[in-house]
Amino acid sequence: MIGFYRFMVQLSLLFLSGSCFSQSIYRFTLFEGAAVDSGFQLKVEIENTCRSKEECSLNDAKIVFSAGNKGRLRYLVYNKPLNYGEAYELTVDVRSPQRFDLKINDMHVGTISSGVDTIPTLKYSGFGMPHWSSWRAQYYVRQGRVDFGSGDGQSITVFGKRRNGWLRRPIFGREPLQKMTNGGGQFPVSLKSVRTNFEFERMVELSKMKPIVDSYGQLINSEYEGKVVSDSDFGNTIQQEDSILDAWLSSNSIADADLPKLTGTGYYRVEKYNSFWWLVSPTGDISFYRGLSSVPGTEWPSTPVTGREHLFESLSRDDGFPNRWLVDSPWGERGTKYFSFTASNLERKYGEKWMDRNKKNTERRLKAWGFSGAGKWGQLENFPYFPVLNRDGVPVVVEHPDIFDPHVRSIFYDRIKEQIGSRINDSNVVGWSIGNEYSEIIKKHEVVKTLKIPRDFPLKRNFIDYAIVNLYDGNYEKLSKSWKSSTKTRDALYSAAIDVAPSDVESLRLFYADAYYQFLYRIIKEIDANHLYFGFWITPGWWENSSDWLTLAKHVDVIGFDRYSIDFVNKELAQLIFQANKPILVGEFSFPAHYSGSRGFGMYSNLDVEGDADSGDFYSAWLSEAVINPFCIGINWFEYRDQPITGRGSLDQLGLVIGENHAFGLVSVTDTPKWHLVEKIRRSNVSADSFRYLESLKANIGVK
Repeated sequence: MIGFYRFMVQLSLLFLSGSCFSQSIYRFTLFEGAAVDSGFQLKVEIENTCRSKEECSLNDAKIVFSAGNKGRLRYLVYNKPLNYGEAYELTVDVRSPQRFDLKINDMHVGTISSGVDTIPTLKYSGFGMPHWSSWRAQYYVRQGRVDFGSGDGQSITVFGKRRNGWLRRPIFGREPLQKMTNGGGQFPVSLKSVRTNFEFERMVELSKMKPIVDSYGQLINSEYEGKVVSDSDFGNTIQQEDSILDAWLSSNSIADADLPKLTGTGYYRVEKYNSFWWLVSPTGDISFYRGLSSVPGTEWPSTPVTGREHLFESLSRDDGFPNRWLVDSPWGERGTKYFSFTASNLERKYGEKWMDRNKKNTERRLKAWGFSGAGKWGQLENFPYFPVLNRDGVPVVVEHPDIFDPHVRSIFYDRIKEQIGSRINDSNVVGWSIGNEYSEIIKKHEVVKTLKIPRDFPLKRNFIDYAIVNLYDGNYEKLSKSWKSSTKTRDALYSAAIDVAPSDVESLRLFYADAYYQFLYRIIKEIDANHLYFGFWITPGWWENSSDWLTLAKHVDVIGFDRYSIDFVNKELAQLIFQANKPILVGEFSFPAHYSGSRGFGMYSNLDVEGDADSGDFYSAWLSEAVINPFCIGINWFEYRDQPITGRGSLDQLGLVIGENHAFGLVSVTDTPKWHLVEKIRRSNVSADSFRYLESLKANIGVK
């Protein structure tokens, strides 16, 4: 039955019945668009609610279409039975800003009156299951193309563009290929229609599944170039690779010898030359850095096996190969064993001295593939690298330390000094960073929770003092009224539980962030004045807002950032880079192929990358954009090896895939190079320095 505005009533009933039993929500977003400024959104989802101990049934699923401004959304619910194996085509026709028609298989379902006069510019934010959605469902949604039609008759295909196939194929008939994440692109300016196709298929019960992973960590029922089927294949791949690497090493371009040489200081530094920022080596050579993360990757990543042993064909060889790679959890889970197929395969491949042979071969690969050195999360002898320091053991208030407390500052200082140690004199350290990505963003809720703590301590005191002076013109009574506090003095307020005015939270957050990032920069420079500081690898979009970029930029030598996106920079990021006027370096980027699910890997975020050759094309395009950006001094690919197809762990819920399972690597789990990817990466890498220098010369004399 079709219901207009009935969804809110249904939702209320669900909440009312919540006291009887706990519930889980299964939700799959077919498409979603939102305008940040106005709050307008357009969304179509498949959802149902079920008891937490039961899997959601397709019998209870419904299609929910919503449009309008947040807080005043209009809903249309399609409640007719949905069937396994039936092909569905769903279309939203935009008749006017006020009228949206929903059709399923060419049947008119209903119309929504949006309540708006104009449709603002919309950005689609992802497709698939939201991270909070329950995985407990008896079905999965297999989705195909997603097309957006514009007023000029043009159609933009967001996914399924290159293959006219399905966007999401199931992994082993159990898990969806992709989880929905934020990001994506922009709808056509004059949106007239959205169209997608999908169908439902049954999930296979995990406990009834047969082995799917062979003794090498590969998907059993798959065939592809480079798959190892016996130990003898290792010897063949070694011979093939040695021949290729020898040829590449002897033919790599020597054109970079003509690049200018600047002053060497014994450490890496940055300098603007010909209007372009450059990374300058300890000996004075300029370069555009190309790094590879997680080298040499001998044991990591591993996959959890406890509770799902039946999925793995074998964890040891029949002839008694030692099963030493069944280890405790690297994430700290008690009672969970993990297995490293990477280490097991390396030992099989290289024999008794496998660790040394693996390191030496990794070094040869980096040189032959045109990389400058290592990236984050790894290190090779005599190669540059990017150590990531941490603040483990430093007390926190909510998520971050009270850097106004002298005792905490002392602990923090000692922790960083201990990690740097003798590396203070290491010329291979490109620069330091502390923490990683979102974990070092100061969040709004930290301000709110800190002020609610009913005691006096330095961070809280500094929040209050800052607010009185900078937000309330030094008038305590004015602040007290705004914050609805009954305290009579500032000293009393220091110890009270405070409900801060919402309008003040962002200003206080930025005050804290600025002081925190300044403190991090200061202790790095007090301990080691010679090396660069990159911050914490801020991730554009994964923050509170863009002010985080500009706040951090004041307290780094180079803005280090991670970015998983088809484009190197978008308009907003380009403006932030220009405004900060600091050199930048990419700590992580990647284009992992999903092979349409045929090898067991998942799709990462909104990166719809079909195969290795496609990954190579994206790398080349990204590098080409980065090289000509005058602020960018380098990029680091994430990462050296693929993740396990059954996941690298860290999630609590037992499933077929636990944690990330993406084909990030330039080599597979069997240490086999992905030649269609590597060849294109090498071709781009070897010419990067000379190409950037040529572009800098053109810019310096005004040639376009």
